[in-house]
Amino acid sequence: MIQAVTLDCWGTLFLDSPASDDRYKPQRLAGIQRILRASGVAVSRHDLDEAYRESGHRLAQIWQTCRDVPVHQHMIALLEALDPALPRRLGSDVLAALIDAYVSPALQVPPAVDDGAGAALEELAARGVALGVV
Repeated sequence: MIQAVTLDCWGTLFLDSPASDDRYKPQRLAGIQRILRASGVAVSRHDLDEAYRESGHRLAQIWQTCRDVPVHQHMIALLEALDPALPRRLGSDVLAALIDAYVSPALQVPPAVDDGAGAALEELAARGVALGVV
């Protein structure tokens, strides 16, 4: 008898395809550019856009190996695409602000919940199955 079930949150319970990145990108880049500028790092929107694209390719290569990286590494990849030495020049407070600028647009435009997810989770819970969301 099944006693426990784990479910992946993104792509299973919440439907957020890679195309959703297009919704987040303008806000992400505007926030990142503002924070970098306030930290004395001038970067053009074109260069930032190119770095974002390049970092996305790096992340996609990692994901193709069935591995994931923490959001901190998303930002490091973007900063290194701008300048390999840039992450070491920024303080932890600036990096934290950059990460917030990267993730917060996803909170402003939340993903859709799978139509059947709620009922399925309720049924499993009613049967006494332990649930874990990853």
